Amino acid sequence: MTARPSPRRAMLLTIAATGALTPLASGTAAAQPLPPGIPPIDAALAVYGTVLGMVVGLAVQLVVGGLLVSAAERYTLAVTDEMRREPVAGALVGIALFVGFVAVSVLLAVTVVGIVVLLPLAIAFAVVSLVGLVLASVLVGRLLLERGGEPRLMASLVVGSVLVAAAGAIPVLGGAIDFLLGSLGTGTVVARWWRRRGGRRRGRR
Repeated sequence: MTARPSPRRAMLLTIAATGALTPLASGTAAAQPLPPGIPPIDAALAVYGTVLGMVVGLAVQLVVGGLLVSAAERYTLAVTDEMRREPVAGALVGIALFVGFVAVSVLLAVTVVGIVVLLPLAIAFAVVSLVGLVLASVLVGRLLLERGGEPRLMASLVVGSVLVAAAGAIPVLGGAIDFLLGSLGTGTVVARWWRRRGGRRRGRR
């Protein structure tokens, strides 16, 4: 078996990977051909916008993840363990939820009453999706840092979030990575909640 890197080495690898991915994302954005009449300064603004979006996304993940890890450590471990055991099932559930949410949104958006119902539904879906992406980032950090023992969740959060944010800034590829990780996390969170809800109902009978 191939030994996993030590936590210190993994942190250095994360910093190096981020340093490599960030200019790659920026360079890819800058290399995109501009339509005629677009001044070069707009290209520079697009690059800075990409980097700024990565930084803001990372900050949000770290804040939400820090609160989650601090307040619900056992839950974080349980969900990330389940993601590791059943990644395909979790991702498929997440994708199905996304497709279902889009379909329901289209149906509700055609009426005033539907829009009123859609607003809290969209907020709930956004919150669950964010939590799912954060937990998936924690899993990425755990997989990278663990070696003969369980790494600290906060370290896993930082390492995973930095890598996911940096990779997410790459055009096209980054969006696919974010979507797959978000689907995995969201699907696992919702599937676990649904099973536990069903178990409580059976326990009341």
